[in-house]
Amino acid sequence: MNTIGEIVEEQNIKLLAPWLNLFGGISLKELPPSPGDPDVPKGIKIRAPAMKVFELMAENLGYLPTPIPWAEAFVALQSGIVDGVIGGGYESTWANFKDVVNYYLHYNSHLDMYFWIINLDLWNSLSEEDQKILTDVGLELEKKRLAGAEADEGVFAQKLRDYGIETMTFSKNELAKFTEKAHKNVWPAVKDDIGAEFMERLTAALGSR
Repeated sequence: MNTIGEIVEEQNIKLLAPWLNLFGGISLKELPPSPGDPDVPKGIKIRAPAMKVFELMAENLGYLPTPIPWAEAFVALQSGIVDGVIGGGYESTWANFKDVVNYYLHYNSHLDMYFWIINLDLWNSLSEEDQKILTDVGLELEKKRLAGAEADEGVFAQKLRDYGIETMTFSKNELAKFTEKAHKNVWPAVKDDIGAEFMERLTAALGSR
């Protein structure tokens, strides 16, 4: 988060705190063949955001990605344009797709993060006292969310099951295989997309943990 904070400061933004939203998965009308094996083609067309990283991620899990805006995903599922969606987690599947899907596969495909931010010029115009108030509030929000995020995820997972939607998780070995394939096939393309310098700063920060 310190590295992200440094990067967005270059865009005149002050990062106050992260907000952990969800770990992502795939919502589906039908259960694919060998969902835990990314090397098995699923033959299922799924909605993906119009972003290279999501399209490649879906492909490397064995699916056929189709770029469709989030606002049109429900209708795309309902009308049969696609038979699944990547980009949401338990909570967003419950909120958006519970009436048009039958399965939710918790691939941990990505971590969806929101951010509490403020214009940097405005931040610099504040007194030290006001800056401390905002910093303390941001840290408190971050701590509370980290403490409660896993429980919230479990609540919505159970809501889906109670509604009749089958949920599926994966073993550590299966998750490791997803990760290995993504590092090999997705990350190089992301590096080309966002630039080598940006990627090096992020990977250096991850490697220092």
